[in-house]
Amino acid sequence: MKLSGKFDFLGAIANQSSKEGSKPYYVVSLLQDVDVTKVYVDYDTYLNIKDIPKMTPVDVDLDITVNKDRTYISLLTVSNAKQVKTA
Repeated sequence: MKLSGKFDFLGAIANQSSKEGSKPYYVVSLLQDVDVTKVYVDYDTYLNIKDIPKMTPVDVDLDITVNKDRTYISLLTVSNAKQVKTA
């Protein structure tokens, strides 16, 4: 299911698991009212959006997949004053 919404951009971080030899992973945080959504993204998407200032209003397109064990959220696009394509 595709979802579009207005969010405040909280930031993007690069992180690494404490396990030896693990690969880095990238997380984008978005705020809508009092709900925070964390979305795991690939490296290229992280590079494209990491410099958006915190608390910048953005329009976001998400793809949400729900199955019996998990819910997956994919970030498709983020747009603000400068257009940013993520996928």
